[in-house]
Amino acid sequence: MGSVLVITCVLVAQAEEAKQPELSSQVRKLVRQLDADAQADRDAAEKALVELGPKALDYLPRITSRTPAEVKVRLGRVTRELEDALVKSTTKPTRVTLKGKMPLQAALAALEEQSGNRVVNVGDRDVEVEVDFEDVTYWEAVDQVLDQAGITLNPFGGAERALTAMARPEGQLDRHGTAAYSELFRFEVTNIQAVRDLRNPAADVVRIRTEISWEPRLTPISIALPFSSVEATGDDGKALTVTNPEGRVQRRGQPDAYSVEMDVPFALPARSVASIANLKGEIVAIVPGRVETFEFADLPDADNDEVKKAGVSVTVENMRKNQQAHEIRVRVRFDEANNALESHRNWISSNEAFVITSKDVKEDNLGFEIVGVADNEVVLVYRFIFDDDPSTYKFVYRTPALMVRMPVQYELKNIALP
Repeated sequence: MGSVLVITCVLVAQAEEAKQPELSSQVRKLVRQLDADAQADRDAAEKALVELGPKALDYLPRITSRTPAEVKVRLGRVTRELEDALVKSTTKPTRVTLKGKMPLQAALAALEEQSGNRVVNVGDRDVEVEVDFEDVTYWEAVDQVLDQAGITLNPFGGAERALTAMARPEGQLDRHGTAAYSELFRFEVTNIQAVRDLRNPAADVVRIRTEISWEPRLTPISIALPFSSVEATGDDGKALTVTNPEGRVQRRGQPDAYSVEMDVPFALPARSVASIANLKGEIVAIVPGRVETFEFADLPDADNDEVKKAGVSVTVENMRKNQQAHEIRVRVRFDEANNALESHRNWISSNEAFVITSKDVKEDNLGFEIVGVADNEVVLVYRFIFDDDPSTYKFVYRTPALMVRMPVQYELKNIALP
């Protein structure tokens, strides 16, 4: 079965490569038709571009001062519709279907093919699994596969945009059955600490730690949990009280991780309460959309040169020499940043910024400095050493174009108290 999977992947990849020139040609033809004499032809072209789907975004031309006025308007509408479709497809939880008895590696390969989520460090475990998944979330499926194989995940594995497998410690419970699944996320209470203050019983507290995992194909910029959204009920039917209802906890997503942990403090319930019947909450995740590439030539003559794509504009304000280095000052402005810059501006340090030489060689920057931050924009200065004439270099900047705000509700049940 593993061979069949590999052959299928290769054939799909070859088919996709063959479709790319065809799609490019279609887009060019339809864009020209946006300027047709007859309105019916213009309307038909706009509709056809939208129907091509988000992949057409790669081939839409830049809107410039020379673009005809009506074409600008229509291209703008097409771009927005395709971006909305892309956001929905990107942030939609992966659902998978897989049935039968097969080696562990084959099962994980099939799940990866359907979801884009990798599991690494599986090794050569000679284990067979038997599954019957029909349109279930990725997390539900992978948890059950790992349980059958007697392995789990290492939250400190360090693999970028992937899950890292490890042997399951002796005595550890199955993953499936202890977690809740919602949207792209998996929720599991992993630790509860009860503290009794013998001098001040009013300060008694129970801290409930929840691990929040996301599909590794898509790393959130940040995840916030407002305590005001959290509700818990004991097995006696009484509500537990959050000790700081105005508080919140926020974490930054990292490409080499797949989860974060968040603690919520509650007033310690009576000793007769043995478990939490249900625990509800709502996280707010800021998820990056499509990554766009911005290119700038003629760097010595740069004077607020702006390129706009999707919901972001990148401007090379200028380039100047500072001793042996050249500094490129860049302004990045988002139409809708959804507080991503304000809450976790450090994520922007992960954006790629490099130059391409006249010999088509990529050279990374030597470092950068954030010199200005506003609600929806940031100004950075990147440093480079040029061995040749600076006018022969091209500056390239890559950034997510859209910041999607995702409220996600969850509910966990029957959690034992210490």
